[in-house]
Amino acid sequence: MAIEFKLPEVSEGVTSVDVADIRVKAGDVIEAGAIVCEVETDKAVAEIPCPHGGKISKVLITSGMSISPGTPILEIEPVSAGTTSAPTAPATPAPAAAPAAAPTAAATTAAPAPVAASSGPFEFRLPEVSEGVTKVDVASVAVKVGDTIAKGAIVCEVETDKAVAEIPSPVSGKVTAVHATAGATLKIGDLLITVEAAGSTTAAPAAAPANPAPAAA
Repeated sequence: MAIEFKLPEVSEGVTSVDVADIRVKAGDVIEAGAIVCEVETDKAVAEIPCPHGGKISKVLITSGMSISPGTPILEIEPVSAGTTSAPTAPATPAPAAAPAAAPTAAATTAAPAPVAASSGPFEFRLPEVSEGVTKVDVASVAVKVGDTIAKGAIVCEVETDKAVAEIPSPVSGKVTAVHATAGATLKIGDLLITVEAAGSTTAAPAAAPANPAPAAA
C-alpha cells in the first residue's frame, strides 16, 4: 500500500514555502532519509528528506509551487511490509512495567523536520515518535547543562506503550538548559533542551527507530 509523504514543518512560524528543486521522479527507488526536494522560505533554503524507503509511485509537486506544511509531496510503495526507518542506532530496550503488545513492527520514525538557518539559542522540541502517538514517558536524559554536543547526539530516551526510542539532537552546540526530566510525561512539541547553536541550514535527524519493549517477566 502506498504511503503518502507530506511536507513537515520547515521552521517555526513558516506557513508557506516555494519548491526550488525536485530530486526524484516516479519509478525511482530511494532509501529512507534520501533528499526528495528543496524548498525556500523568506530566509533560507532547506532540503526535505523522506523518512520512508521504497519505490516512488507518484510525485505530487512541481518546481515553483507554493506549498504549506501538510501538503502531500509524493506517494511511495514500501520495499517491505511496514515503514522503512532511517538507519540510525536502535534504542536499548527498557523493561516494561506491564506486558507489552506483541512486537509486530517498530514504531514509525518521525519525519525529519528541517532546521532553518539561525545562530544563538535553539529550542529543541520533542519530534513525532510514531504515527498516532501523542505523548511519551521520558526513560532517561543523556545530557546536562554545560555539555557540548554534536548534531545527532542522543539527548534522551522515551517510551511509548509499545516501544523505546532514542531522540537525537538536530544541532550541535552547548546545552544551556535541560527541560525534560526522567519519569516526566511529554507531548509532541514539548521543549526538551535549549542549545547555543551555530547557524546552519540542515535537516534534523529523525528519532531513532524504536525497538519493541520486552514484556515483564
